Amino acid sequence: MKTNKIKVLQIGDHSWGKSIEDFENHIDIRAYWDINSLQSDHGDDFNEFIKNFDAVLILSQEEKLQYELVLSSVEKYSVLYDEKIVDESPDIRKIFENHLAYAINMSDERKILYELTKYFFSGQYGEKFKVDSIKVNPNFSGEVKYIGHVGVDLIGNFGKDFQPIISWRYNGILGENYNQELWLEYAADEKVRVILLVHLINAGSSDIVRSWQTENFSDNNPLIIENYDENQYYLAMTLKAKGEGSLRVGNLHNRRSRQKFGTFTLGGSRYVDDSNQEIMTYFNPGNYQPPLNVYFSGYRTAEGFEGYGMMKSLGHPFLLVTDPRLEGGAFYIGSSQLENSIVSIINNTLRNLGFKSRELIMSGLSMGTFGALYYSGNFRPKAVIVGKPLVNLGTMALNEKLKRPGGFGTSLDLLIANEKGSTLESARLLNLKFWQKFGQGNFDETLFAIAYMINDDYDETAYPDLLEKLSHSQSRIISKGIPGRHNDASSTINQWFITQYRRIMIDEF
Repeated sequence: MKTNKIKVLQIGDHSWGKSIEDFENHIDIRAYWDINSLQSDHGDDFNEFIKNFDAVLILSQEEKLQYELVLSSVEKYSVLYDEKIVDESPDIRKIFENHLAYAINMSDERKILYELTKYFFSGQYGEKFKVDSIKVNPNFSGEVKYIGHVGVDLIGNFGKDFQPIISWRYNGILGENYNQELWLEYAADEKVRVILLVHLINAGSSDIVRSWQTENFSDNNPLIIENYDENQYYLAMTLKAKGEGSLRVGNLHNRRSRQKFGTFTLGGSRYVDDSNQEIMTYFNPGNYQPPLNVYFSGYRTAEGFEGYGMMKSLGHPFLLVTDPRLEGGAFYIGSSQLENSIVSIINNTLRNLGFKSRELIMSGLSMGTFGALYYSGNFRPKAVIVGKPLVNLGTMALNEKLKRPGGFGTSLDLLIANEKGSTLESARLLNLKFWQKFGQGNFDETLFAIAYMINDDYDETAYPDLLEKLSHSQSRIISKGIPGRHNDASSTINQWFITQYRRIMIDEF
């Protein structure tokens, strides 16, 4: 099978010898003696040439300015350097740390080559095996209840020993170029234990090549499925359980793994609460100058981060936040532990940069607007920039019946997941969740830039409700109404959004 090779730029003398033989089909290393020779060969095209590589491996002793020249042209988190070259130079070490580069020990060549080929791929990929693909063991005698697409509840006696209780109708695919990671959303009583068992099956046969299992994901890390061969395989998953009580099983997430180098993308971070619900973030320090731009991803059925190119183009530090739950996101709300983690991440990022809340911009589009507005109440941001705001999540669910039939079923899952019901009272309480949090914020010096759809069929009162609430503060509001329903005129909204971002950064910073 033809594979896309990982392109690595090596700066410094190192012969890989026989170590590279097993990786030649997966890696292409371009080696230069030092940075001067790299400059001499490429002259004015130096910066563009470096940008073509997936990873940069720095092994040579260089002057500080030479390192800075290279690091300014490559992506954050994509550089690995020999730890020996910084042993006696704290200034050099600081340069690499600021670029978020990885220190490595060059003594284990095969490990380095393996990690380069498996974890430094371009792009991001994540999918989920949804609740409707779950099959419950017909021999289970307890109660089984499907809670929309939130999860399957099983209540009863699972036995004294681990027994298969759930399987998934479809197998996963493990290609030769990647390792995978699996994470199961589940919640169980203390007396109920679970094991996720994964079989690696050779494509075109039923032969089990290898098996993995993890009990209760006790270390809060995904189960890593490693592939050392040149073949393609299928992954067959089974959940075993024992004990007595209740067990809720949600989505099973399947992602291309980057191991210690990140989640979804190089440098991506993952946070999980006690109910095995996740939130991911990605930080890029940009020019280390204010503001910090926080962007909450919109609704994504394909798991991963959104807005990287847009935020990077602004040049300043940025933090991306994404929510992989439900079908395409659960609007960044959940347990107090999960919500507090988002606040802590933003606070810690500000602190590490030496910024104040007044040097913060919160932003998002559609689903991301809820995150930006909801968590702005925890800060006193300079600005909040949103397009197609959604704040009354209970109303959004009620609109599924008459105003938007069959248009956004996740709104109903969101209602059930947060309020444990689907009544009018449940919807009212879900609406109230936003307004109680937002009402606690101090926005007297905050600029709100809001683009909204005049005929929005998801949350038709979001803009007037926000306007009424903010009228009691000393905030400033810039707004633009565009004819159409929620999913109309996305390009117009997006253009207005980024234009406001650039204008506010020039005017306010």
